[in-house]
This record gives sequence, C-alpha cells and structure tokens, in this order.
Amino acid sequence: MKTCKWPAPLTSGATIGIVTLGAPEAARNPDHVQRGLDWLQSRGFHYKIGPHALSDSGFLAGTPTELVGDLARFLLDPEVSFIMIAGGGANCNRMLRLIDVDLFASAGKGVLGLSNPTLLLNALTARSGLISFHGPALVWNFGGEDPLDEYSERHLWTVLKQESTMVVEPEDNWRWLRSGQGDGIVLGGNLWSLQQLLGAPWEPDWSNTILCIEDCFSQVHQLDAIPTHFDDAGVLKKLAGMVVGVFEGLFEEDYPPAPPIEDVIWDLVRSYNYPVLSGVHIGHTNRKITIPLGAKTHLDSTTNLFSFDTPMSE
Repeated sequence: MKTCKWPAPLTSGATIGIVTLGAPEAARNPDHVQRGLDWLQSRGFHYKIGPHALSDSGFLAGTPTELVGDLARFLLDPEVSFIMIAGGGANCNRMLRLIDVDLFASAGKGVLGLSNPTLLLNALTARSGLISFHGPALVWNFGGEDPLDEYSERHLWTVLKQESTMVVEPEDNWRWLRSGQGDGIVLGGNLWSLQQLLGAPWEPDWSNTILCIEDCFSQVHQLDAIPTHFDDAGVLKKLAGMVVGVFEGLFEEDYPPAPPIEDVIWDLVRSYNYPVLSGVHIGHTNRKITIPLGAKTHLDSTTNLFSFDTPMSE
C-alpha cells in the first residue's frame, strides 16, 4: 500500500462534527455524551452534532442513508474541520457502499473513531489515500466514567495536531515476540471488524503494512478463528510488521483453559520474518494511543521503537 496524504491538522478552537455510524450508543448513554462534549469544550473546541447522531433505531442509530448523510454533511460544511465518530457498534459495514470516497478525499478532513468503525476508517483510507485516525471515542473515552489519562491525551494531540515527532512512548508491558526492524504503512484496529473487509471491494492492499490488532470481550477460541482467517486469506505473510494490542476482557467458558492471546497470534506468525510487538494499548482499553492509519510507520526492537512519520518528515 502506498503512503497516504495527511488531512489538515486539528487546530485549537476548531469545530468538530460528531456523527454516529453504527449502533445508537450515544442515544442510550446521554450522560456520557454530555461529559464528552464538555471535555471537548474544556480543551477549547466547538462542536456540531449530526442530525442522527443521537437517534435510536434498533441496532443502528438510523438508516444507513441517514447516518452516511450526516458524515457527508460535515465533510461539506466549511465550519467543520474535523469529524469524530461517537461510538461503535456491530454493523458499520452497512455504510461502506454508500460513502462517497471522492468527497472524503477532496474534503481533506480528519476522522477519528475506533471499535467497529475500524472497518470504515481502514476502507476509506485505502480507497481515498487520506489518513484517518484510530483512537478515543466520544462516548466511551472523552465522556467515559474513567477520564482519558495523561499518556493517552498527550499522544492524541500529538497525532491529531501533527505537532512533533510521533514516537509512541514505550511501556513496561511491551514485549517483542519477534525482534527486528520493519517499515510500512500502518493499518488495523478491531480484528472482528477488520475481518468484514476480507474479500470485499474495500479490502486494503496489505502488502508491506504494519498491522495493529486488538479485540475485546470474546472467548479465546472464537477469537482464534479471526487471525486464522487472515492467514488463510494470505494477509499475514504480506506484512512488514505487527503490533498486538492489549486485548480487553478475553475469557474462555466453553473450552478452558485457553492460551494467552500472544501465544495464539505467535502460532500463526512464527513462520514469517517481521517484527512483532505486543502489549501496546490500542482500541478498547481505557489507556490508548492514537494511530494515524495510512501513515509510514517504523518498528525497531533494538531501540524499542514504534513511531509514525510526521507530514514534515515525508
């Protein structure tokens, strides 16, 4: 996959558009929404809320046409310079066939989300050539009961504002399952959601990418089937590196005992020859880094390095 273009940086005082592109998590958690909006205001930002962002229509917040329409509305709105996806869900792939990729590319605006919207971010970046951002969500992080910690917030602004060298600060729980160096375009996010892109027209070119993966609240034997599918589809052999996140809330009721998720992943990638870093906080953990999907990325076990190229270094 080729290097992607950075969107305009997020600047202080900017207006952020809030959309829902999946489940009605915002509608069903109004206290979280208000805390999240207050949090944004306390950081000096303004916001606009999409017409259907707080709607509730079953497992989606609205019809796919309505939800994608909210996204298009903010892509076209000259007052909105950045877009945040409020929460997650399970059916964001219903939006893919409706999104205007050319509009997304020409608007040049950053979009931030995680969980099930992972599949939208990766597909849009792959098709448009514009970087998107995998990071904290309004409902569960900015408005969550546990405030975003200093580590997570510092990394968020470094990436969104494109302020300086984007080196992920190492943590004590990092472990290199395989040492080495790897350079490539970063993609990834929630495994279950990413799987929905395999074989679809929006599937990215995985060649020479750094794949970041995470998942949550699943039985280990069920989760094992997903990276196995990626391997059977020929994805894992194409990579230049892998970052394994901290998988939140895994369990095994049906067939205990279950191996650690790192052992599951290692069993699938052991025959390949790229660096594999585990223990990185991405996705559903309260503590998390923000990943500029589509950016040139570096892994180096000798210096414990995980970094992204900034626009200035390209």
